[in-house]
Amino acid sequence: MVFISEVYLVWEVLEELSVRGCVQGFRLRLGEEVMNSKIFKDIFKKYSRGTIFENVEVLVEQIPSTYGCECGYFRNSSLSDKQNKRCPRCDDRLKLFRGEEFELVDVY
Repeated sequence: MVFISEVYLVWEVLEELSVRGCVQGFRLRLGEEVMNSKIFKDIFKKYSRGTIFENVEVLVEQIPSTYGCECGYFRNSSLSDKQNKRCPRCDDRLKLFRGEEFELVDVY
């Protein structure tokens, strides 16, 4: 299932590429909380089909979600264990420190 927010993010990249004109590829930093890199590539492929961006190289650096607590506990979290957001040391709610990145790093 694809969400409208995921399609919107792909459109954001396509708009930026169109401003720059003819490109060979781009590099994107994408947080795991935002979208999975495979899903991004699949959506990009679908919406760039038939455009000048159809065959551009798409490099996505997937940034893992990192949760932490004020007591000093940190952990990388997979998408499958999002529901477990309590600190195992002190039982406080874990806060997200990384994983919400969406940055077009390079266009070439």
